Amino acid sequence: MESPGRKKRRDEAFKAQQKQASQIKKRAKVKDGEVQIGISNYDKTKLDAPNLTCVVVEVTICEKFRLACKVGVMKTLYSMNRISVVKTGTKKLLGLEDAFKEWKGMSTISEREAARKTSKIGGQGFIKCSCKGKCNTNSCSCKKHGRICNSHCHKGNNNCTNHD
Repeated sequence: MESPGRKKRRDEAFKAQQKQASQIKKRAKVKDGEVQIGISNYDKTKLDAPNLTCVVVEVTICEKFRLACKVGVMKTLYSMNRISVVKTGTKKLLGLEDAFKEWKGMSTISEREAARKTSKIGGQGFIKCSCKGKCNTNSCSCKKHGRICNSHCHKGNNNCTNHD
């Protein structure tokens, strides 16, 4: 037999559990919204944003989310605990409208590749050349990666044409 005090505490606990479950279900109802995923410090530079803004393009049967960002569709399927919903902003405002409409034709990329392609400074790593010529062919690593030569490149080379 159960005492009245114990029954009351069990009922209160049951109601609190139901409330918590409804809140979790409410949060998990991300169908085609804008989300952010955290980027590992190994995949980004110190100057890059800690998150990558994406749009949900597909929800699988197992409640995993396929995400697309401006530069491609993510290889990994994400669970709800890896993403956070962007409450302010729309696809158009965040520049994700094209990614949402044309995600099936986009290439599949990893988190590191997405971080590199959206980086303002070219992603993790430092590229420099040690050319002795004009740096106008793909044998120059800077020219090959679409960057201009900088102060760390080929000291004393006055022939370089790939600079500001």
